[in-house]
Amino acid sequence: MKICWLQEKLGAFGGAESNVLSTARALQARGAENILIHHERTGLDEDRWHQAFPRTEPVGSSRPVTDVVREISPDVIWIHNWNTSQDFVALRELGIPMGRMVHDHALYCLRHYKYHPLTR
Repeated sequence: MKICWLQEKLGAFGGAESNVLSTARALQARGAENILIHHERTGLDEDRWHQAFPRTEPVGSSRPVTDVVREISPDVIWIHNWNTSQDFVALRELGIPMGRMVHDHALYCLRHYKYHPLTR
């Protein structure tokens, strides 16, 4: 199975990234082909990420995510942390099955975390 992952960051950063890496490695061990589409790089532990995601594709304003997904032609799209919500409608129109992991409070918390703003 060819899985196209949408994740904001390539590389170690926090809990969401740890979850993505361990899930991708477990699926890879079961024969899945993982391809990562991302916006930015962290510069941290990227070697392990490239082992789990032999193909990585950066996207931005000049390279729409839907164009990259069409090139990849995956069996499924797995969306993790992805902040460009207008992409979701365009991706749905591709007709490829999609799943989404909601990892943190960023979808509904204007501060992107559930801490008190002064004391954390």
